Amino acid sequence: MIRTLRAADLATGAFMTVLAILTLIASFQISGTAGERLHPRTLPVIIGWMILAAGIALFMSGWRYRGERKTIAWPDAMGKRRVLINIGLMILYLAMLEPLGFPVATLLYISAGVWYLGKYRWWVAPLCGLLSAITVLFVFIDFLGLGFPLGLLDLIF
Repeated sequence: MIRTLRAADLATGAFMTVLAILTLIASFQISGTAGERLHPRTLPVIIGWMILAAGIALFMSGWRYRGERKTIAWPDAMGKRRVLINIGLMILYLAMLEPLGFPVATLLYISAGVWYLGKYRWWVAPLCGLLSAITVLFVFIDFLGLGFPLGLLDLIF
């Protein structure tokens, strides 16, 4: 069992590297059609390269670390509950992407996550969700022209 920060960095870095390689392999299997502003594989390839860079950096950081052994304090019951609730929120987000659309699902997901994880004023969570939804709408859908589902916003646009 992983009990030190060095071992956790090595294991997580290796896992992220394998995940990135699988992401890149899968993303290069995505076919596109002529006339699109960006190829549909553009975003998955960028994310795959970012995960790969982060995984290698984390693995190398753990590999080179020669300092004091730092023991990891594993989550207690409250920590496990937070992790499970966040996984549940992510599953719900993925399930709502198609019917609600990418921007609206992102608004709800980010708002719920910030509200649950943070101890902020009441308006911070919906503001973070709204800014994330606007970013998704204008950067990914309008500017980059990626074909994410609009869901409810399809009625407006």
